[in-house]
Amino acid sequence: AASMDSYQRAYPFVVQLHMLNELERSWKIFFSADKRKHAQMISEWEQRISVTQPSFKIREPILNLRMHLCALDPETREEVPRHLLEIAKVARGSHRLAKSSYILLKTSMYTKSQRLVLEQAKCLWLEEKQYQAVNMLQKARTEWTESGLKKEKNSEDRLYHTKSAINL
Repeated sequence: AASMDSYQRAYPFVVQLHMLNELERSWKIFFSADKRKHAQMISEWEQRISVTQPSFKIREPILNLRMHLCALDPETREEVPRHLLEIAKVARGSHRLAKSSYILLKTSMYTKSQRLVLEQAKCLWLEEKQYQAVNMLQKARTEWTESGLKKEKNSEDRLYHTKSAINL
């Protein structure tokens, strides 16, 4: 029991070290000319976040740091909405619906992706606004179909289009 208590007290400090390490490594990569290192960094971030505790208190600061780091570098700027959506997802999972809604509103300034619409619908559903959530998904599905999503090359958009159709 004592060792578990010690682990719980030390974990926030480990997370801070994790963040400092990501800050230092990304800063070095930003000043390198090798564009492959940017993609490798994003891939490593995916792996690193998967081994952290899946709680809002732990993941939100890490994702926020990454979002701001990506905003600084022109090579990774397109990753900003993805990190915002991850923050919204983690907030929704922790039932911090006001925070999730705020982040989704902020994300809508960057993108109108299918993933954003799906996250908004999930948030509405948890807020017990099921009618609005279903309407949002139906409207988005119609727009996506009319705009020729089948021609879309982005597999992530197809995935979220399919998920929204299943949710209906």
